[in-house]
Amino acid sequence: IKMFNDVITFSLDDRLKARAYTELIITFSTEKPDSLNVIARQVLQLTGMEYRKSRQMAYLHLFHHAKKQDLVSVSNLAAEALKTTDPHLLNTFGKYYLDSLKKSVEALRLFQRAYEFCTKECVYNTIIVGSVTDQKLEEVANNYRAWISYQIGRTYLNLEENEKAKEYFTQAAVGTERERIVDANFQLGSLYAQEHLSQA
Repeated sequence: IKMFNDVITFSLDDRLKARAYTELIITFSTEKPDSLNVIARQVLQLTGMEYRKSRQMAYLHLFHHAKKQDLVSVSNLAAEALKTTDPHLLNTFGKYYLDSLKKSVEALRLFQRAYEFCTKECVYNTIIVGSVTDQKLEEVANNYRAWISYQIGRTYLNLEENEKAKEYFTQAAVGTERERIVDANFQLGSLYAQEHLSQA
C-alpha cells in the first residue's frame, strides 16, 4: 500500500498513477475493506481519460457496498452514475434495477444513457484498455451496444411497450458481424406470435 501511495504522491505520469489507484482499490478490498470507501471517493474526484477504469472500479465497489445498506444508498449512487459516460457502469446499474429491484422505469433511464454513450470514445478505458486501434474501439462499441439494445428491449417488454421492445430486440438480433444476441430472436418470435394470436 505504501508503494502505491508513493507513486500516487510523487509520480508525474498520470497513466502510472491510474494503475497505482487501481491496484490500491484491489489491495484495500482484501486487506482494508473498511477503508476502501474513502479511497473510492478520492478516486471519483480524479479527472482525465487515464482514470476511467479506476473510477469505474471505485463506483462498482461503492455499488457493492450500497446494496448491503438500503435502497436510498443505491438510488443516490445510481443518480451519480447517470452523470457518467461509462456504458459498462450504466449497464451494470440498469441490470440491477431491472432484474433485482424490478424497477423498469429507472432501469430504462440507465440503459438509455448507456446506449447513448456506447461510442468508441467512451468504451476506451471502461470496456477495453491498452493500445487499441480506432477500428477495434468501434467494433467493441458496436458489440456492446447490441447487448444494451437487448436490455432496453427487455425493459420495454416489462413496461408492456411491445412496439418499442421489438425495435430494440431487432437491433440486438441483427447485432454485428461478431455479436448477435440469440435470445433477442426468441423474444421477437414470441412477440410476433402473440400478435398473430390476438388477431386470429
